[in-house]
Amino acid sequence: MRNLLQRNTQWLHLILLIGTLIIFINTLIVASNNSPLIVKSSVVNSIEQLTNPGNSLWVRISFGFKETSEGITALIFVAIACLNFILALLYFSLPKRFSLLILIIMLSIITLLVGGGFYIGTVFSVISASMLLSQNRRGELFVMKFLRALKLDSRIFSIQEGHIDSRHAIYTILLIGFLSGLGCKLYFSQVNMIKQSPDIAIKILLLGSLAWDNSIIYSAVTNIGILFLKWIFLSVMLYIIGKIAGYETRFDSLASRIAFSYAPISLQVILPIFLFNEPWLSFNWPMIIFFITNALMIAGILMTLKNAYNTSIRKASAILMLGGGIYWIAVYEIFVPAIQILEPEMQLPGIFFVMRPTHLVLSLFSIAIVLSVLFGAFSKE
Repeated sequence: MRNLLQRNTQWLHLILLIGTLIIFINTLIVASNNSPLIVKSSVVNSIEQLTNPGNSLWVRISFGFKETSEGITALIFVAIACLNFILALLYFSLPKRFSLLILIIMLSIITLLVGGGFYIGTVFSVISASMLLSQNRRGELFVMKFLRALKLDSRIFSIQEGHIDSRHAIYTILLIGFLSGLGCKLYFSQVNMIKQSPDIAIKILLLGSLAWDNSIIYSAVTNIGILFLKWIFLSVMLYIIGKIAGYETRFDSLASRIAFSYAPISLQVILPIFLFNEPWLSFNWPMIIFFITNALMIAGILMTLKNAYNTSIRKASAILMLGGGIYWIAVYEIFVPAIQILEPEMQLPGIFFVMRPTHLVLSLFSIAIVLSVLFGAFSKE
């Protein structure tokens, strides 16, 4: 067992070195070119080809942004990436200095502004450093629990695995709310700026510029509060329905697992990395991310309900259909319209999929109620 742990540690050391080295190489390339690394699917003959719908699909990936890749700013990031690699080398020779790992995680995340080692480097560095930290602690690190939730590890949604500190649930909602709010607002800010003029569209789409204003941060912070309310409301609904059906579980344990079920929503932060031509730019790409992240979230909630109530997937689906239907009506048919009436100019952060007309929503909700009853939402096995 000890030999196996040592081999795993050696592999993690190697991945950590590779990740920080890739970050350093990426940053050097960006600084030497005075421009972010941009990968395009094809050559563009005119900006109208990207802003007018009807053309063949075009996509570009930007590793960093133009504003962080020029002059003294680029040199600062080179110094950060160099320090990050040196810290990884030091930890390789001084493996018990856990403070070095925390610094490596922080610096690796910062370098995302210049590409983060083609983003792969940051992923390698953060995951390997977090795993090395977890190996030397009695309790599992929050970041490792979060990563397990992202990959839908069924154990993280199991009540029987042990009690998750409710603080970790709060941290999860804080992190997801900020990341998803930041990604969505940043993306839609780019889209709005692209539509303003051809010159701005060229800067953003072809040169990798970043349209930034303080409202992006405000939106990310606001999204934390909105996600918190949505999480509490959904947890309460699912807990009440379970109680009515005769199932017993602790609310804090159920709510904590549901909080981790929201982890895939944080993947909406990748929205600004990829930019497309129309109609992918305005509609298709955001909706694809919306459906994928929400489908993964639903899968996590199903695993949570199955384990929390020690029941079948069929009955867990029945409970979720009923609770999710009430949640949808409350959030998208009551809360969102009420905010728009009270504050017409306010733009809620995040991606919202609002169905119309209302009678279609109510019809689908009625079907969800019937199916949940037929599947046994109110009957205990």
